[in-house]
Amino acid sequence: RWMSRGRGSGAVSGAALLTTLAVLAVALPAGAQRLEAELRVGGGWDDNPQLAAPSDNRRLPDRAPAASGQGLFAVSGLARGAHSDGPWRLAARLDVSGGVYERGDALFYERLELEVALDLLPVTPRCAVAGERLDTGFGDDDASAVVGRCGARLALLDGLGVQLDGLAGARAFDVGQTDALGGAALTFDARLDWLELGAGLEVWRRESDDPQARRTELVPWAAAAARTEWVEAALSYRFVRREFEVGSRTGDEHVARLSVWARPLPWLGPWLSLELGLASAQPSAVANDLFEITGGLRVDLEVE
Repeated sequence: RWMSRGRGSGAVSGAALLTTLAVLAVALPAGAQRLEAELRVGGGWDDNPQLAAPSDNRRLPDRAPAASGQGLFAVSGLARGAHSDGPWRLAARLDVSGGVYERGDALFYERLELEVALDLLPVTPRCAVAGERLDTGFGDDDASAVVGRCGARLALLDGLGVQLDGLAGARAFDVGQTDALGGAALTFDARLDWLELGAGLEVWRRESDDPQARRTELVPWAAAAARTEWVEAALSYRFVRREFEVGSRTGDEHVARLSVWARPLPWLGPWLSLELGLASAQPSAVANDLFEITGGLRVDLEVE
């Protein structure tokens, strides 16, 4: 989901922001650059705050939640930039989100990603590494993670491509559990003047010092995004099939998300986001559902 519960650390986000700016500052003196920043302020309703952390970031994704819906005030933002110099391209992106539930619990999530690519059309090798911090405030999901991917994109036709990546990383939970991650991803993408389409398949293997967390995940997904002068919209769907090593806990999860932004001004407008989820499982596992709706104002700035 778009944020995690927690109290968070302003020092961590400050360091991530400084890293992003430093990387871009080194790259900016020459070549072509593009900088973007976005800020959203709003509020909404979350029917199950204990599931605020995405299921793939939870220590045990099939544990029983304590369903109790709450209103929330939310703030999120991102800063990203890209620099190209000949065939080389460097990109950096920082995502930060936080908020407060009506009962006083705070939320915090941050993610910093750095990517380098080499444009050797029709093939573009690329590697990226991302660092994440989740502070959940209660439960066992507080964690830090590093995940990397390396692969290449093949341009098939104008605006159409396929990409294959290898995935690896680690997630360290504050309660003492450590998970090692590995896998592969296949992605198809198509880009038109106003429409972007994507679909893919990810396969993850998670090893852990907690036997109950060891599992294999199969994740097909699809997404579409449209942008016009006055309106933007994004729709995505993800299916997760989990096979655990311990116990009869195999289960499925469906998550759909719809976001819409209006653009009465090029840099300011309202936004609305809706997320629905359903998890079903074998008798010894846990089934649950998700519902979150948020909305507010969005400020969007771009510099080239």
